[in-house]
Amino acid sequence: MNTQQRRSALLLSATSGLFGWVVMAAPVAYASCAGPPEPSPYAFVGRVVATASHDRVATIRTITGQTVEVLGTPSPAENSLTSVDRTYVVRAWYEFHPIDGTDPYEDNACTATERLRGDDIPASSPDSGTGADVDPAPDSGTGADVDPAPESDNDLAVAGVIAGVAVASGGGGWWLRRRRGSQGPS
Repeated sequence: MNTQQRRSALLLSATSGLFGWVVMAAPVAYASCAGPPEPSPYAFVGRVVATASHDRVATIRTITGQTVEVLGTPSPAENSLTSVDRTYVVRAWYEFHPIDGTDPYEDNACTATERLRGDDIPASSPDSGTGADVDPAPDSGTGADVDPAPESDNDLAVAGVIAGVAVASGGGGWWLRRRRGSQGPS
């Protein structure tokens, strides 16, 4: 490997590492939001009973017993993603702060919506063990009331970094082999 090839390989490695660092450095939503989230005049509390569109569209059972839909993305199509998408966890409780006051409610990662845990979960909810009619949620098999795994909003970013590194490594290897072959034997 000559000096030029070493420089090229080092540049490729540094570029791949920088790409991964930039993508994973900060949560995507913070980079796209204009300021800190404000409480919404349309706030409500509810439990996610189903999700769609990569967990970005949620069916919610509110503490008043209504079933509503919340769009956690401005573009709910299956093949589109935005930097302000919010994802939801089935069976988890949330305090929603939607942008608008009509069903389907619009929400995103820049609103004050937050997942409730422990003592923050309302005791007077329709499905707090009172036997009220509630849409069933899929059982996680753990017997836990909420999804035991923490939310992971960076799955897509991790997949992107892995794909970027794989493409850069494969392209760099192909380029080095091609250059080595065109120079003839050393």
